[in-house]
Amino acid sequence: MKLGLMAVALAALSLTAAQVARAEDAATFDIEFQASLANDNMTYGLTNTDRQPYGMISLKPTYGIFYGTFSAERLNYPTYPDVNSGLKFGVGITPSIGDKLSFDINVQRQYKPANTGFARTVPYATGTYAFSDAFSASLGLGYYLYDEPTLYPNTGELYASVDLTPVEWLALHGETSYDFTGYYDTGGPGPTTPYLEAIASATVTLPKGFSVTGKLAYEDYMSNPGLPSYTWYDIGVDWAANDHISLGLHYQGNDLGTGSANCTAQSWNGECDARFMASVTINGKLSDLKK
Repeated sequence: MKLGLMAVALAALSLTAAQVARAEDAATFDIEFQASLANDNMTYGLTNTDRQPYGMISLKPTYGIFYGTFSAERLNYPTYPDVNSGLKFGVGITPSIGDKLSFDINVQRQYKPANTGFARTVPYATGTYAFSDAFSASLGLGYYLYDEPTLYPNTGELYASVDLTPVEWLALHGETSYDFTGYYDTGGPGPTTPYLEAIASATVTLPKGFSVTGKLAYEDYMSNPGLPSYTWYDIGVDWAANDHISLGLHYQGNDLGTGSANCTAQSWNGECDARFMASVTINGKLSDLKK
């Protein structure tokens, strides 16, 4: 898997060497900024903050086709009381071949400062082909290298997605990822079970900066006796007040059932009820200050 990822990255870089040189000649430096506040952070149908407020800030410096990333977020896992934040940083490059084929090749470092068991380095390469202005497809390959593989096994991941805009006001998205190693069957060293995730979403754009999004997903743990598979959903309304401020109200839940053994196995706090999430997001670029 490691050799396969390296081959993809080297092939993309070698095919676009001339383009990289041209991009450097015309490159400009910028920094993208984003900050979000919410009453909860629900991902995969489960809370990551124990139903408490959530905050996130991210920076993305760019120079031509090169970029860096840094983000910090507030977390709260009752089963890991020392974990109260998550950090990510990395570097990447986005070369392209012609007008149809583009790549995103990056390496990220992801960790939670208070608990080294979550720490991992993730090289990832994704290629996207635009069949038309209304249809594109992506294929990615990555590898999760954990600092402590006795807690979480190193695993390769295959990713695929499609984006379709049949009409101007409707955007459809589908994605799936397959982890070859997945998770330990019993939560520790021993046999592993592959893991499959599938997500489908539809976004309807409305006048005055409003949009409505519906999302349905399935987390398949391949009959892992320690981690039950389940379905989760998200439906919400977002409003872009202007180019820099947006508000959101989403309702997210799952079919695990609070109080069930399945809920206890999957959630950080033993609670799986659906939840409204209200959020405000501020974003911008350094170059905006010059306008």
